[in-house]
Amino acid sequence: QNSVKDFHVAIANLFAIHQFDKIAIKERIMKGRFKGGPLSFKMEALIQMVDDSIEIVHSARVRSKTKDLDVSKDSLKKYQEEAFQLALYLLME
Repeated sequence: QNSVKDFHVAIANLFAIHQFDKIAIKERIMKGRFKGGPLSFKMEALIQMVDDSIEIVHSARVRSKTKDLDVSKDSLKKYQEEAFQLALYLLME
C-alpha cells in the first residue's frame, strides 16, 4: 500500500515540476506478448488520477498518424518503439 501511495505522489510531483503540454497513455493491449498486467493497470489508474486531461490513445491511431514519418529507430530497443511513436503522435497533434 505504501508503494502505491509513493508512486502516486512521485507521478504527481513529476507532472507538477515539468508541467507537460500533453500527456497520453497508449490504450492497453488485452492479449499477446505485450499485454498489460494487473500492475500496469493500477499504475495507469494512478496516473489518470493525477491529471484529468490525460488522453488514452489507441495504437492504430498512433500508427496511422506516424506511418509516413521517416524517423530512425535504430538506437531504440523493441519495447521503447511504441512509446517513441506515441511521443511523435503527441508532437504532431
